[in-house]
Amino acid sequence: MTTPSASRVHRKPGRPVGRKADSGSALLWQPEPADWQRRPCLDTDLELWFGPEEGRTETPAEAAERVRDARELCSWCPVREFCLETELALGPFDQHGIRAGLTAEERQKLIRRRARRAGRSAGTEAA
Repeated sequence: MTTPSASRVHRKPGRPVGRKADSGSALLWQPEPADWQRRPCLDTDLELWFGPEEGRTETPAEAAERVRDARELCSWCPVREFCLETELALGPFDQHGIRAGLTAEERQKLIRRRARRAGRSAGTEAA
């Protein structure tokens, strides 16, 4: 069964892709790239990206296969980088499912790694 993609429910004309320099918390909205409507995840079943619905389970082998399938679609996506940056802008505590070929845990690690690098860069510039 195919369910509507999040983009069809989303009413804003763009996606959050960063934080405002002055406040550090408000998301900036950027227009979606021209290829946004050609992304391979459009019209796929949400279970591919988020796992089974509540009340249903999957074996570890089924979960691994689902993640592999999702990563395969993301691997040739024309807007993969935009998708990744959009998700990373949400912060480490708002990561769910597969996005841009990465699991929520992988994106959380990437967010923290970038934050550590940014802290080191800021410390170097201040010296």
